[in-house]
Formats: sequence, C-alpha cells, structure tokens
Amino acid sequence: MQLIADSCRRLIQNNIIGYNYLLRSQQVIDTAEGKQREALLRRLKRSSMAIWFHIHMDGEYDFSDERVNTITPFHLSKILELKIAVKPEEELQPLY
Repeated sequence: MQLIADSCRRLIQNNIIGYNYLLRSQQVIDTAEGKQREALLRRLKRSSMAIWFHIHMDGEYDFSDERVNTITPFHLSKILELKIAVKPEEELQPLY
C-alpha cells in the first residue's frame, strides 16, 4: 500500500513540475524580447519549478470536455522552438 501512495505522490509532483515548466515557458514566449524578457529570465533562473503554492491541492477539479475546451492552451510548437542564449558568465553555478 505504501508503494502505491509513494508512486501517486511522485506522479503528482512530476506533473506539477511539468506544468510549471510549460507555464513559465509560455510566460517567456508571451513577454516581448528585450529588457522585460531579460528580467523575467533572471527571475526564473533564481526560482524553482518544484513549487506548488499556486495549486489548490484540496480543490475540486473538472476535467469534463466542456471545461477543458475553455482553458487557454499552451503553444507547444512555440515552446519547442524557444531558444534562449546563455552567456558563459550566466551559466548555472552551484547554490552552495
């Protein structure tokens, strides 16, 4: 029983992380290139995708076709084409 619970927890966590990556990638695409996008990318570099304060875990979820069809979709083709240049001095450094 514990194995099932652990697997379900891991599945939910991974889905939230995937959703966060999609959400933030869409946010980058929707932000005009220039100083605004650079500021957003700096903030994203200091943040984590493993957060879920914006997801109501005790909520009621409606996955009916009627509801799902009204949700704004992610633009997956644009997300997959997204290229962000990383300057050598901006490469990820260890946090310690």
